[in-house]
Amino acid sequence: MGSWSMFHSPLGAVAAIIGGFGRPFGAFLGGLMPGVIQAVAILAQHRVMPGHEPRPHSHVHQQIVLILAGTTRSHVDGEQHPVGPNGLLAIPPKVEHWKAVVGDEPLLNLDIFTPKRPEYL
Repeated sequence: MGSWSMFHSPLGAVAAIIGGFGRPFGAFLGGLMPGVIQAVAILAQHRVMPGHEPRPHSHVHQQIVLILAGTTRSHVDGEQHPVGPNGLLAIPPKVEHWKAVVGDEPLLNLDIFTPKRPEYL
């Protein structure tokens, strides 16, 4: 099985990881020295409705998922785990994964992909 991790963290910790609040969703993340390290990641906000038919997939990108609202049953490399608000999930490249909404509340999540995904540009 691939190495992945799931942990619970307050939103403030994620803000520290991505360089602070105030960056719009879809913004690029660079290094601490703008202009020295070019866009290495991209953020994408997703809303997944109850009843959504999930599809297992994988990609070459490292993905970090922050659940903002709702609950998901996340499947990563053959294992499943419930993840709720403020929960984080790190998915390594080329590992099959998918998520299903648990309950009647829509799932709102923020994905951070590195390297940046050209289809989100």
